[in-house]
Amino acid sequence: MLRQQDLAALLVHSGRRALSILCGSASRPSEPTTGFAVLRWWDNGVHDLFGFAALPRRAQQVLDRDKRFWRRDPAGPTGWAVIPVAAVEVSGHDRLGCRNAGCPGADRIAEALSASG
Repeated sequence: MLRQQDLAALLVHSGRRALSILCGSASRPSEPTTGFAVLRWWDNGVHDLFGFAALPRRAQQVLDRDKRFWRRDPAGPTGWAVIPVAAVEVSGHDRLGCRNAGCPGADRIAEALSASG
C-alpha cells in the first residue's frame, strides 16, 4: 500500500496519468511489439542494439544522432544499420557490448555487411 507521501511524490513526477493508472481508470495504449532499432558494431566484434521505435524514420534519427556523436572519434563504431526487430529483442538485449555470437544481432551484422557491398 502506498503511503500518502509516496503517492504525492509519484504524482509530482508523473502527473495525472500515474493516478489514473494506479486507480485502474486509464486505458494504456498498447505498445508496439515489432518495430525498428539501431544496430551498431565495433572492430572488436562487439555490437549494441538500441533505440527501439515503431517507425523506421524514428530509428534512423537515433542512428543519425549516434553517428554525429561518434564522427570525430577514430575509436568509434565501424558500422550502423536500422533493422526490423521485436521489442522483446531490444529490451532483452545487453544495452552495450554484446559479444554473444548466437545473438540475433550478430546475424544481422553479417546481413548488413553483405548488403552494403
